[in-house]
Amino acid sequence: MDYGMIKRLNLVNSEGTEIRYYLTRYSDGQIDINLSGRIDVEDEVEIVARINSYEDLILVVTAADAVRRTMPGVKLHLNTPCMYGQRGDRPVTANLRDGHSALPLKIITDIINSVGFESVVIMSPHSDVLPALLNNCIVASVNRLYSWAFDAIEQENPGSDFFIVSPDAGAYKWVTGVAETFKKEVIPCIKRRGKDGEPKVTVAVPLMMTTLSNTVITIVDDYCDGGRTFVSIAKNLKTNYGVKKVYLVVTHALFSYGVEALEGIDRIYCTNSIKNMPSNNGKVAQLSVI
Repeated sequence: MDYGMIKRLNLVNSEGTEIRYYLTRYSDGQIDINLSGRIDVEDEVEIVARINSYEDLILVVTAADAVRRTMPGVKLHLNTPCMYGQRGDRPVTANLRDGHSALPLKIITDIINSVGFESVVIMSPHSDVLPALLNNCIVASVNRLYSWAFDAIEQENPGSDFFIVSPDAGAYKWVTGVAETFKKEVIPCIKRRGKDGEPKVTVAVPLMMTTLSNTVITIVDDYCDGGRTFVSIAKNLKTNYGVKKVYLVVTHALFSYGVEALEGIDRIYCTNSIKNMPSNNGKVAQLSVI
C-alpha cells in the first residue's frame, strides 16, 4: 500500500520493518511487544502480518495498541494476505446433536474490526463472506501470481495446449474470470465427498476431447490444505485422458500433509502468504507477497 508517509511494522520479517520492535513471551503464554523509533502524528502505519493462529491474531491487536499508545490518533492499516479462519465462513452442522456451532470467521473479523483499521488488505478470500464481514476490506489482485506461473508453464511446454481446471463448483465463477483475463479455456470439475471424507471428483472434459495427450493442465484455486482434491483430478486426467503434465496454482498453500503428498502434480506455484517454503524444494515455486 502507498499512503505517502507510511511506516511499516512488519511482524513477518523483522528486517523489512521500518518500526523496530522486540517481542517478550512470558511463561504463561502472554506476548508483549515494545516499539522503538519515532512515529510522527502525520504518519500512517501498516502492520504486515501472517495470521495463522489465534496467538498471531492477538499479536496483531497488541501491536496496534502499542502503536496507538506511542502516537495516539495515528491511522492504522493491516496487510495480511491470507486471513485466518476464512474457511470457517458458515456454521458447521455435521455431527451436531443439540444446539448450534460457532461461526469462527465472525469471531475473528469482529476482533480485527474492533481495532478500527483504515484498511485491511487480503488476497483470494475463500468466499464473499469474508469481505462482507471485514470492515474496510481491500481484496488485492492476484494477477501477478497467475501471469508469473502461466508464463513459466508455457515456457516449459512450448507447443502444448494449455487448459485451466476449476476444481469445484465454488471456484468456477472466479476461475472463469481468470481464464478470460489470460485468454485460456476452462475445464470444470464436480466434487463430492464420500462418507470417508475423501473427495470424489468428476472432470467435465468436453466429449469431443477423447485425448489430451498434447495438453498441460493447470488447476487454479485459492487454497491448498492437504491437496487430496488436486491429487484426484491429476490422477483422473493422466490416467483417463493422457495428459502430459498437471500444474497447480494456488494463492494460499498450507500443505498440511506435506508437498510429497501431492502425487501427480508436477509443479506448484503459490505465494508465501501462509509460510515460506525451503529454497531447495524443487516442486514448489513461491511468489513473495509478504
